Amino acid sequence: MDDEKYFTFGNNTLAGNSGFQSKDFQGSPDNIKYKDVSKFEPEMLVWCAISEVGIFEPVIEQVRGQALNGE
Repeated sequence: MDDEKYFTFGNNTLAGNSGFQSKDFQGSPDNIKYKDVSKFEPEMLVWCAISEVGIFEPVIEQVRGQALNGE
């Protein structure tokens, strides 16, 4: 049995991080009002496997835009 999970670094998926509030929208700095979003955000991959032979060493590494492959 094996499984993999990807975790992002940006916290973009949290509903509370989707916007901001301001009484003076026009006076707010552009870096607060607008946020650059990359198409493929860097992620952390955590992979582990358990078999009849034993428990394999977990693989933890940073990936960008790729899924886990045979290597």
